[in-house]
Amino acid sequence: MPPQYDEFRVQIAPDIAAPAQFTLQLLETPLNAMAGPLGPPSAQFSPADLAVLRNPATFNGGNLLELQRIGGAVYRAVTNPTIEAALNAAIAFSTAQQKRLRIVFSTIAVDTPQQPMIRVSELPIEAIYTAASGFYAPLLGTPVSRSLQAKADRPTVELTPPLRVLLVAASPTGWPPADIAREAETIKAALKDLTDSRMVVLDVCTPPTRTELNNRLRSAPYHVVHFAGHGGVGRIGGDPTARAFICMEDANRDLDPLDAFTLDTMLRNCPTVNLVVVTGCSTAALPTPIAGAPFGATAYDGIAQRLVSPGSPSNVSAVVAMQFDLDSAAALAFSKSFYKAVLRPGSNIDEAVTEARSDLVAALSMGSPSWANPVLYWRCQNGRVFNVLPFATTSLSPVDEKKLAMINVQIATYRSSLQDLRSQPAAVQNAAKGFRDSIVNKINDFLGQISDILGNAIRIKGGAATVGHTLDFAVTARLRAPAKLDTVKLKISYEEAAFEFVATAKGANSTTEPFARNAAGILELLIDNVTGGASVGPGEFEIGVVRMRVKDGSQSTRIVTIIGIDTDATPDVFYSSVDGYVFVQDGAGA
Repeated sequence: MPPQYDEFRVQIAPDIAAPAQFTLQLLETPLNAMAGPLGPPSAQFSPADLAVLRNPATFNGGNLLELQRIGGAVYRAVTNPTIEAALNAAIAFSTAQQKRLRIVFSTIAVDTPQQPMIRVSELPIEAIYTAASGFYAPLLGTPVSRSLQAKADRPTVELTPPLRVLLVAASPTGWPPADIAREAETIKAALKDLTDSRMVVLDVCTPPTRTELNNRLRSAPYHVVHFAGHGGVGRIGGDPTARAFICMEDANRDLDPLDAFTLDTMLRNCPTVNLVVVTGCSTAALPTPIAGAPFGATAYDGIAQRLVSPGSPSNVSAVVAMQFDLDSAAALAFSKSFYKAVLRPGSNIDEAVTEARSDLVAALSMGSPSWANPVLYWRCQNGRVFNVLPFATTSLSPVDEKKLAMINVQIATYRSSLQDLRSQPAAVQNAAKGFRDSIVNKINDFLGQISDILGNAIRIKGGAATVGHTLDFAVTARLRAPAKLDTVKLKISYEEAAFEFVATAKGANSTTEPFARNAAGILELLIDNVTGGASVGPGEFEIGVVRMRVKDGSQSTRIVTIIGIDTDATPDVFYSSVDGYVFVQDGAGA
């Protein structure tokens, strides 16, 4: 059974009556009588100590005493005797109830720096330390995280593996050199066990331009976007407002800054992205002063803060970012532990980050600040981004794995050929109709081969369609051995700019019509009493139909993707998924 959590949530905000000071309010505690406004913290945290913590030379090889000193200073900057008493009482109470206590520090929008203060968001809260309890953040019993609001509000998303991760690694010319190739290989190595077992699908955004990123987000249902590289702050183009940004590359590999607000909007176009991980330079920290003057920022202006702010248009419910540089050894240990924990059924996001911090301690040392580096902001209910459904299937043989890899490469090549043909004049497209049809047939044949290799699979079958017309997608169940299917629940992602959901219908081999719920590019289907109580198969059976209207002809192929499967079947085995491909005709080459 997954561990149970109580919550201890402290709000830190500038004091309206004394703007150069903070004030504390205990919002949530298992001992409700102790909640309420509790006055200022015991001390202010020094910018000099923040600079020491961010200086790698301070901790070359580890410096436990210095880290303890800084951790104690942070603790006094976010607590006072009343808060400390309430925290100790809450830990004792939760422990007696055999629960863990998550410690959450919430900040509010007003976050104006008043020298010699630092901003609330710059406080290295993850390093809090007391002589009696030690460091809190790497302990599973007291995970430490952050929020920008009083209550978590975004729902937990059901996820059937694989977890689809898009890696964006960029190092533009003129910025401090970053071995991005090594960084990408580090993350690939960290996820190798998960990708080999098909728990994770990892794609790399190549080239790392904003155009390619936007295309990827609009064409595939990623769950996680992982950035590796630099973060900065400055005035972008002719805009006089300086903003935090991630360093992307343009076509010449020069800097193309992607600011937090633009990134937030781009992520809205991929509604399945619920988690963002940033292992770049200082991407959780607020912008540093520009031209000697403090940068007037709110807590939402940093990349991490913006993506989980109450005004965010995206569906991101958690962001993990770094307060300072993360070296390759630490990145390897963090990513390997973090993603493994995220995919464990019943795991919470703060639990996953805490396990990664604990593994960083084991891999490096308690005297290294690397474990305090990851910052977690979240707004998902119960601290859970994903409800990972149990994953149980026999592993594919190395031969079948190689076949799948080769098939996917060939499909990608043929899709590129179709898109190249789409860019030709209408006369050329018409003359090449036979060639186009042969490519479409080959892709469909490859999809059938994928279904055969996977064994038990739920598949969406697309087809060819002209812009403005409807297309019926057959939802099929392929059974390797006889089985009885009682219910099939599907979550299907599609591009709202490319398709409009019209209706569902009963499949040729099903006894009932699907129940559908459609919103924001996500279609949920419930097909009940699929095989009428009988055992059928082996074979492929049409269990439902989804009708879509094609709206856009700019791409030659579109993909409608299954992002979640939940079956009630006998025998109870894992069902893989095969996506639906649509070959779009705009009339020119029809």
